[in-house]
Amino acid sequence: MKGTSSLSRRLLHTLVVVAVALTMTIGTAGAAGAQIIDQQNDTFVVDEYGFAPSCVQNVAPFLHLTGVMHYMVNYVQDAQGTFHFTSTVNLQGVKAVPAVLVGTEFVDLTTGPTWVSTSAFSATSSNTWPLGSPVTLTQISRGVLVSQGAEPNLLTTFTIHTTINANGVTTVDLFTGDAVCRG
Repeated sequence: MKGTSSLSRRLLHTLVVVAVALTMTIGTAGAAGAQIIDQQNDTFVVDEYGFAPSCVQNVAPFLHLTGVMHYMVNYVQDAQGTFHFTSTVNLQGVKAVPAVLVGTEFVDLTTGPTWVSTSAFSATSSNTWPLGSPVTLTQISRGVLVSQGAEPNLLTTFTIHTTINANGVTTVDLFTGDAVCRG
């Protein structure tokens, strides 16, 4: 599945950029010990349409992905003024069903293959940087959607990559999603 909805892209980008900006501005004075500068803990509904992988395009040209995403970010500054960023993404109850495009609207098919996540999957990333330096944040989340029929399972990959220069300006902003067939 190439891409995600602009709402989710904007939401994830906003979470990362706002938290990094807060870290860089609020945490300018050194801390006596490690302290949490910012913590975000959000849950939102995933409701995405995207292209299906080529291996299932004959039965599902598009996929409708639904479920719940829990996103948690912690920013900590230690006594030396170094920032530590940790983020965790959990997808829960994720399901994909085939869809077709009718005019400008997506329509879910009532028959055909279905893929589900058999358990929640999560990804965690950590980054460390000194005050005022450029920041590169990359998080890759992977999970498997298990076919409920004869079709292959789908390996999903979501990548969030943001680069912020020493002046606090975002120079790279990337959010991609992909699904490939996996035996």
